[in-house]
Amino acid sequence: MPSFSCSAILFDLDGVLCDSTRQVDREWREWAARKGVNGDAVMAIAHGVRTVEVIRRVAPHLDAEAEAAAIENHEAHDQTGVVVMPGAAGLVKAIPDGRWAVVTSGSRLLAANRLRHCGLPVPEVMVTSDDVVNGKPHPEPYLKGAALLGFSPEECLVIEDAPAGIQSAKAGGMTVIGLASTYQIEKLREADAVTQALSQVEIGTSATHDLVVKVREVFPPGFPEQLASYALVDRGEVAWRPSAAIMAVEWFSAHGYAVLGTEAWRPEGTAIQSLPYWQSVDRKDSEEWSSFAARAAAETIGHLEALLPKLVKDDGVYINVTWVAESEFQNLKQT
Repeated sequence: MPSFSCSAILFDLDGVLCDSTRQVDREWREWAARKGVNGDAVMAIAHGVRTVEVIRRVAPHLDAEAEAAAIENHEAHDQTGVVVMPGAAGLVKAIPDGRWAVVTSGSRLLAANRLRHCGLPVPEVMVTSDDVVNGKPHPEPYLKGAALLGFSPEECLVIEDAPAGIQSAKAGGMTVIGLASTYQIEKLREADAVTQALSQVEIGTSATHDLVVKVREVFPPGFPEQLASYALVDRGEVAWRPSAAIMAVEWFSAHGYAVLGTEAWRPEGTAIQSLPYWQSVDRKDSEEWSSFAARAAAETIGHLEALLPKLVKDDGVYINVTWVAESEFQNLKQT
């Protein structure tokens, strides 16, 4: 589990503290339809970039400033579908006042309204599209956030979900944790660590009052890059096609991990067969790690191999895989 020491933490907003993906997608596509712009082209660049810059790129014939103001004003007063990201409330609560900020490509009004809607505190320091000349991926937003908090860039850690934001923070000389909530993992490779969800991030304080940030990455150290490239990561879940899922389970088993559960599903979210692996591989009373890991691997692979013939003609099925390291073994419920 990677660990980082820092003096302050800077959060992106959308896709990190607030899940606004559906609302953002709806807002942009409705605008694109009204203006005769390709909605897919807009969404390909919209996440993590200032509204005005998106418009300049996809519709240079329009008044970008006026269009951006209208879009963001409407977004600020329509929070339909926006929810707090799991783990966000606990994470910001763990950080002392004056040691965290929000750095977003949206407007100040939009950011404040979105935070309040999600029940999150509005921090003393926010850097928004209203406060910078150059938006992400330029380093200006994060450099300004660090300066307003009173820390050097090297003392700051950033949590981001978008490639443009990661590039912004790295260009400013900051450590970055990528959150695989909006983009696939391969798009976040420039980050120093990549995790599935904020619930996989722990924040503590050292004896010298530095913040200590521990991250459970999406994949353990040494996990094969090719096998990782086959994975579909979505909202904290990691899944593979059935044959690749078996290879993943075999790798985990051979490298000191145990598989706790699997479930067959389609990317749109409909489970086709929920398999009771959580029950079948619960830790038995007084069971030691080596016995548990071996039993979990054998049972999981057996179930997947039995499932494979049923899925041969269904190309849309993925297998979620949940695994645990030996260091987390003692926390497992015993049966």
